[in-house]
Amino acid sequence: MIRLTSAAFAAALVLSGCASIGTNYNPAVLAQLTPGMTEAEVIARMGTPNSRTVLHDGTTSLMWLHSSATAFGTGGAKSAAILLDRDGRFVRVITTTETKLN
Repeated sequence: MIRLTSAAFAAALVLSGCASIGTNYNPAVLAQLTPGMTEAEVIARMGTPNSRTVLHDGTTSLMWLHSSATAFGTGGAKSAAILLDRDGRFVRVITTTETKLN
């Protein structure tokens, strides 16, 4: 019985065929960020960024990336990048993208 249950569970995983990578952030939360928020406040709301780059002028860019797909050909990808000033405070959203595969 245990072998049958294990086999059924494994089959369900294979058939679901889902894959996800990156930090899945909420675009609605991104829209609610306000100038002056600290880096810690931004990360608490958005999740851990996938990239942190200190730019030549001392400002910092944080980027979130997330991709997902299923075995049925559906999925998508989204990204967001924000700018922090030299003091680590939110300035603005640099760019966002979102792609859906149907």
